[in-house]
Amino acid sequence: MYLAGASAIGVGTANFTNPYACPDIIEHLPKVMDKYGISSLEELRKEVKANLR
Repeated sequence: MYLAGASAIGVGTANFTNPYACPDIIEHLPKVMDKYGISSLEELRKEVKANLR
């Protein structure tokens, strides 16, 4: 979700269909970032944006 550019609004909207969206993100995001060597979400967003152009 975040990779697609989700903001606080997008995450909040996800709670309509999955009331556990925020706890799931909090639990899983750091593990996924470690797995792929991502040091920050800002770094990830910049890299994805650069590759979309």
